[in-house]
Amino acid sequence: MAVLVIVDSRQKGIIEKTIRSNGDCTLWPLALSSREWAALDYRLDEQTHPSLVFDGLDIEKFERIYVAAPIDAVGDAVTRRIGDALRLSNGRLQRLNDLHDDLLQDKLDTGKAAWRQNVVWETTVEADRRIDAVLRRLLPSAPSAVAGLSVLATLALIREHEEKNAAQPAAEPSVVLTLAAGKSRLIGRLESVNGQKPNLPHEEYFKALVFDLRQHTFVVEAVDEKENALPPPQPFHLGSLTAAAEIELSWPPNRTLVVALSLHELRDGQDKSLISFPITASTAIPDSERLLWREYIFTNYGKEYVPQRSMQDNTKPTSYGAVRPSSPRLTPKAVRRRLSEEQYQLYSLIWQRTAAALMTEQKMSVTHATLAGGPNRKYVIQLENRRQEHRGFTVVYPFQRQTENRAISGEIRVGQQLTPTNVELQPDSTIENRITLGQVAEEMISRRLCLPEHWYILPQTLSAWGLTEQREGALRLSTSGICLIEQINRLCPQLLNPAFLSQLQEKLAVSSRKDGSADLFLAQIDKLLDAFDDTNINRGEEQSPHSRNDARFYGHCPICANELTVRKGKFGRFVACSAFPKCRYTRPLGIGVGCPAEGCRGEIIERVGKSGDLFYGCSEYPRCRFVSRYRPVSVACPQCGNTYMLLVADGVHQCPQCKAKYSEKVIQ
Repeated sequence: MAVLVIVDSRQKGIIEKTIRSNGDCTLWPLALSSREWAALDYRLDEQTHPSLVFDGLDIEKFERIYVAAPIDAVGDAVTRRIGDALRLSNGRLQRLNDLHDDLLQDKLDTGKAAWRQNVVWETTVEADRRIDAVLRRLLPSAPSAVAGLSVLATLALIREHEEKNAAQPAAEPSVVLTLAAGKSRLIGRLESVNGQKPNLPHEEYFKALVFDLRQHTFVVEAVDEKENALPPPQPFHLGSLTAAAEIELSWPPNRTLVVALSLHELRDGQDKSLISFPITASTAIPDSERLLWREYIFTNYGKEYVPQRSMQDNTKPTSYGAVRPSSPRLTPKAVRRRLSEEQYQLYSLIWQRTAAALMTEQKMSVTHATLAGGPNRKYVIQLENRRQEHRGFTVVYPFQRQTENRAISGEIRVGQQLTPTNVELQPDSTIENRITLGQVAEEMISRRLCLPEHWYILPQTLSAWGLTEQREGALRLSTSGICLIEQINRLCPQLLNPAFLSQLQEKLAVSSRKDGSADLFLAQIDKLLDAFDDTNINRGEEQSPHSRNDARFYGHCPICANELTVRKGKFGRFVACSAFPKCRYTRPLGIGVGCPAEGCRGEIIERVGKSGDLFYGCSEYPRCRFVSRYRPVSVACPQCGNTYMLLVADGVHQCPQCKAKYSEKVIQ
């Protein structure tokens, strides 16, 4: 049986050996890798986009034609293009999930059909291009890289972290005391002075405080002991792997992805990939692999490191699972000679994290003690002593653990008296709530704000647009980024709401052409972008001469070019031509909010019922029957991400889905 395998150029060198062992297989590498194709999709100069060329290839002599490309939406989109270029029917061209297993086990007929997820990638690109067209009107100096939903989500995350930093109180030093009584020695922190948090306005006050503290004897009022457990970390997905490599290896995100893909292309002893496919949002490990890891942990670390109940397997049929080694026995030491230094460092991190995820928790014995001294409990001291009882997963993964704190030396009991031997100031150890590019990757993928396949392009786009900058090791909004956010927040704040953007990405991930969900998704994007028409954009930059005395300008009549005005009729207000009765042009009076009904592109308008009560309905009535007693507002719910809220009272908004209420100040 003659078989043709069209393969991603990045995988060509890896699979040639397997192809040679099958004489009836012909290999045809692509000119560009799927990653390069994806990057080209996000450039505006489409003239440079290469075409798929298959000169000299006689496809009629092959009984079966397969494509070996990455098992993600990008690879599926490239497969779709190959099918179009070769003019093959859906059933003729098939996908290989694992080229090597299929060839070696002679299971070519189990190849997965093409065009499985390509609609997800193509819909993403189309939606991002529509968003990009709007963003370019807000920032005319934008470069050729296409910005879209993921860029907006990144800006929203950075703004969220910067707002948390702004709300965080200024760091203050702590007063630390060393107390002793016989063989007992304690290190505690001054909690309060006269029932209030210690305030150190100047150095002289601190000297007076130290002098007064040394004049008193402190009594142990309470001792509380409990066990604290730190659960093992989750296995890696692409985002968490990127964040961990940034912290532990000081690698930028793109470097992590490139090295991870190279590890995936390497073969183990059974001709499987050394690690699973790294472009994934899943943290699940199949049952069969979990059992192998538990056996390995039991044999090499002991029974006490194997949890009684293993993690639940949440693997879906279309999911590729967590980023993990193909076998627990392929330890970093066992494969060291085959790997470069970069590959070895990243593989060690992946292997350790996978093993840690399937081990027991770290257990600590924690002792809390409260001491008081001075008249009427003038001074209160708190101390915490942490002692490790069981190492758990930290035996293989020391990067994420609780550290011991030897605050107590000797015995401590209620009623024991101690005197201060030393008092000093310690700087505040509170970590600033800053965000890095690796943390952005972890949050974007964990919170479903971005497709894993999309992360490959996102850092390049942010850099090209100049929307962010690196300052003091953190990712911050640049002047252009702040300007863009202010304009988007004025015109369509939903596009900066992470909960709402997550809902959009969930709809995108399950979009399909068969049920029309892809078209509905794009229609929803268009409805959101209607807020960015030229009238609204210009209104924020320069007030229209027609808007004096707060009178709204409704444009010009499309028939006679006279100015439009508002009139009142039997069923409420409407927009009409000022040249009436010579011109009888009319249209409904919209409130500037698109209809929230699924698949509807109408606008919410004011209407009056038979009883004379005002209500709000869709301009597409009777095709769309959306009605509301309260005025809809184009603000996403901060709790559930619903696309709109209702103005139920003066300054009070309520979500119609989760019924949560918010003041206007919170909404803004």
